Parts: sequence; structure tokens; C-alpha cells
Amino acid sequence: MNNISVISENMLCDVRKSFRLLYQYNQQVLDLVKYIGNQFGIDEIYGFPRWSTPAPAPVRNKATSIDNRLAWDWLNMHLYEFNFISEDDLHFSIVIQSDTGRYDGNTNWTNIESFGDVNKAQTRLIFVLGDKYWNLDFHGLFEDADIMYKNESTKIIKDPEDDGKMYVMAFPLTKFKDKETITAGLQEWVDFLHKHGIDKLKKK
Repeated sequence: MNNISVISENMLCDVRKSFRLLYQYNQQVLDLVKYIGNQFGIDEIYGFPRWSTPAPAPVRNKATSIDNRLAWDWLNMHLYEFNFISEDDLHFSIVIQSDTGRYDGNTNWTNIESFGDVNKAQTRLIFVLGDKYWNLDFHGLFEDADIMYKNESTKIIKDPEDDGKMYVMAFPLTKFKDKETITAGLQEWVDFLHKHGIDKLKKK
């Protein structure tokens, strides 16, 4: 058991502020994702956490165990995939990577002191389009491809068994702060795809 003696009223005040800030952050990310979907004519967007297991939900109206769970399971917007298109030969997702510091160094999930400097880390949107290939393995493939590190912005990942590919482009979230910058960012993404002969994703 971790030492809980660090809990103080000052700390709890910061916790309350943090939850309110996280609510605002999550809402802005959701609004942005919906807006991006609209720009591509996509109304239905699905999502799930990519770095944690969703916090336990009731099963048949019975509580489930919290044993062997990480505190991150209650903070799953840390790395979360929003899925826009999921078809046989075409997939399109955007991943919110809230803290590259998790990957910028020799880090340990449960030791946040091992994370990269928070002032040097980034918060990013990672755009991924799969053309006849889809394997979003954030604990293996993506880390091996270096795309999770803040200094990497584009990557093409080939299907090791066929001719399909995944096209990946990461942006700092600050690049999507208003309609003008969102439009520019989306155009950069579409241009990147066109450069590699992919025209399956079309803006309105």
C-alpha cells in the first residue's frame, strides 16, 4: 500500500481543481473530434482507451473487482482512440496522446517521476489511416515505430505479410486551436495522404 499520509487539504484542493480542469480538457477534445468528423462528413464516431483498461463497470448490476487495476484506468483519456471509419480495407482513427512524457525516456507506468519533463513533453493528436492494413498496437508496433515519441511526426508502417500500409501523422494539439488552424491541419493531413497516392479520405 502506498503511503497515504501525503493527503492534505491543500492537496485535495488541487485534486478538485484538477478534476474540473480535466473535465474542460476532455470536453474540448470531444468537441474537436466531432468537428473534425464533420469536416470529413462522418457523424458516428466510436472510441476506446488505448493505454488502460476502462474503469470497472457493473456486470449484471453487480460491482466488479478493482484488484490488479492501475490508477490510470480511471484516467483513460491519457491515450484514447477515436475511430471514424472501420471497413474491410479502410480504417481511420485519431488518437489523443495527452502526454508524450510517458514515452520520452526510460519510463515506468506506475512511477510518474520517471516520465519525461512535463514542460518538454507534448500533447498531440495522432492521425492514422489504414489502407488494407490495420494494427494499432500501442504497446508494441507503435512504440517500435517511434511514432509515440514527440520528435516523430510522420510514419508509414507496412503490413509485414501483405502490401497494405498504415499512414501516421502526429500534430501538437495546439495546432488545432480554432477553425482556421484546424482547417490548415486537416489539409496538411490530406496532402500527406495524397503525396502517397491515398485519396480515400475526402473533406467536405
